[in-house]
Amino acid sequence: MRLQASPSARVLRRRGFTLVEILATVVIIAIAATMVVPRLGSTGDVQALAAMQETVADIEYAQNQAITTQLLVTVAFNINGDSFTVQDANSGKALVHPTTKRNFVVPFKTTIGTDRVSLLTASFNGQPNLTFDTLGAPLQGGTVSLGAEGFNYKLEIFAVTGKITVTGP
Repeated sequence: MRLQASPSARVLRRRGFTLVEILATVVIIAIAATMVVPRLGSTGDVQALAAMQETVADIEYAQNQAITTQLLVTVAFNINGDSFTVQDANSGKALVHPTTKRNFVVPFKTTIGTDRVSLLTASFNGQPNLTFDTLGAPLQGGTVSLGAEGFNYKLEIFAVTGKITVTGP
């Protein structure tokens, strides 16, 4: 007489994974890693995008500060220093950054996350400064270009409205 195992006993014997299942999982993870790792190696596109977004936000902040304080506010771009400062247009004194509570200076090269970014151009009627009047309108329109490792963005700020358009990758 042959004893047959109950269905629950058969289930209890199969608790581990087979070698084929483990190898299939390792192969899938290896394939996924080969797709992700190259993207982590080239951060120029991510840094350029982050710098562009930060610059747009800071320009809009300067515009809002001009309206709320009823003072002329300037975003002064320093091409050689790869940085910009948000400042009082009359005194030239940097405003206080709302989160850091320090002078509102944004240095790309010494900031983690934008250390590969270069400020390529900034021209507002031939000057590197964008000034907003007390109504938040730029005194002149112009462009700012920045990039990292071949990934370049161009910001265009329109006179009168202050509308910002971005072109890039």
